[in-house]
Amino acid sequence: MTEHGIGDMTTLQEFYDYAVDQAEMAPSPAVFTHSDPHKGNIFKLDNGQYRLLDYDNSNIGPRIWDLIYFWNKLENDQADKDAWFYDYINAYVTEFNANGSPVTITYDQIANEFFCHLPWHLLQTAAFYNVLSEVEPSIKGVDALFLYAMDAILKDPFFPKCASVAEPTGSLYADCEGTQRSNDVTILNSSASSQNFGIALAFILLTIFNL
Repeated sequence: MTEHGIGDMTTLQEFYDYAVDQAEMAPSPAVFTHSDPHKGNIFKLDNGQYRLLDYDNSNIGPRIWDLIYFWNKLENDQADKDAWFYDYINAYVTEFNANGSPVTITYDQIANEFFCHLPWHLLQTAAFYNVLSEVEPSIKGVDALFLYAMDAILKDPFFPKCASVAEPTGSLYADCEGTQRSNDVTILNSSASSQNFGIALAFILLTIFNL
């Protein structure tokens, strides 16, 4: 960090503060998240249906988390990913709105959550690989790749900027109150499951076309 920096930041504390500020600009409702969605954790049944597996890291978190995570795990060229971005986010929005929710969401709303939460996501991922590299030397340096990616984003004048929005209110965004025991989470007074409903379609869309 001291040598290369991220944007105009030269310390992890600066980047941490920046990432938190960006995420708080676009509050993303708390939902049940898979927390490790990638193509290796998606399989197709004989009847053509798709399933997610490996729920070891599942937890309550921002609804945008899994969408960013899956996107970052794609091993395609950035130019290809940029071309698919609209379809990716729009698939989530379309499926969510078709689920009979009492409120609707828009592409702009979810895309803004994506861009606002991306710095925090990259920082968390870099921290994960940094810790893991202590026991798995073969992945040393992977953490830096995520920080370099954020540096490139901040220096790209065409990358969408995070826009500040008001925190959602209403019964659909009720507070989550619960207790966690191992991987069992009880959620009270929350519509978290409906918030995350459309994510499966986004995964399937990309998996079908081997993206």
